[in-house]
Amino acid sequence: MKKILMIGSLMLLASCTPGVTVSRVGNYAPPRNAPPTNVDVYHSKAEVTRPYKEIAVLTADDAGWDYHYDVMEDMIVKRAKQLGAQGVIFGRQQEEGAEGGYTIRGAIVVPKVGQNLMQGTAIVYQ
Repeated sequence: MKKILMIGSLMLLASCTPGVTVSRVGNYAPPRNAPPTNVDVYHSKAEVTRPYKEIAVLTADDAGWDYHYDVMEDMIVKRAKQLGAQGVIFGRQQEEGAEGGYTIRGAIVVPKVGQNLMQGTAIVYQ
């Protein structure tokens, strides 16, 4: 019984953990050397003054933990750095409010909560 409760608890925690999902664009492979130490941050495509190639779309989801957008922006920049990006162009920010009711998280039914989403495009300069 304890094993079942432990597994259920782990599934619940994994299903409602804030994180960044990566949707790769094209077949970019980062260089073998260390990831860049600096990732330029842009809030529109018009701000980028150099030619670039999009390598991934990154979406941060606070999973209802009510993160501030600056924390979510940092999550995206950190993930972009791991991918070898040299810049991130931030775009969509969205709040999805809870409309009441319940949802399934892992194997457990929990009340719906609002969540914040932020999206950025990881780029490399050409």
